[in-house]
Amino acid sequence: MPDDYASSLFPPILKKFSATYPKVEIQVVGLPSVALAPMLKNGDVDLVVATPIKGLSGKFLCHEPMVWAAAPGDAEIWKERPLPIAVFLPGSLERASRIARRLMRARVLTMAEAGLAITPLARCAVPAHFTLLGQAQGLPEIGTLEVVLAGAQRSIGTFAVRLSGRADYR
Repeated sequence: MPDDYASSLFPPILKKFSATYPKVEIQVVGLPSVALAPMLKNGDVDLVVATPIKGLSGKFLCHEPMVWAAAPGDAEIWKERPLPIAVFLPGSLERASRIARRLMRARVLTMAEAGLAITPLARCAVPAHFTLLGQAQGLPEIGTLEVVLAGAQRSIGTFAVRLSGRADYR
């Protein structure tokens, strides 16, 4: 599961799964979807909660709103030109590339926390102390992030049903 939304979406799921299946060993691998796809294909992992990409599709879980976020502070970083944007990987947010010439691809939250960039994040991944930005600051809407559960059909089973109920994993 990509780290940007694992910490907020996954803990309740892990708690329920562990209580239901106490003898099952759980290992959570936090990597981008592009890195998880080959791991699933090679059998290195059984289940993947990720964003659908080429070669990785699965059972729809939810649409997670994407938002612009920045660390709080006096500086209005979103007014800078070129607009400094920190993204996870090249191509992880193509829309960001269209509006900014200066992209930072290392440690997204660190860059934003330092006040050096704004960042597009899944709403569930925005740290509580961050400021949400949007059209009022001249930024375009980003849209939503589709989240899917991928794996062998036998692995998905009732686990997918539990995950797909928003109230169950929020």
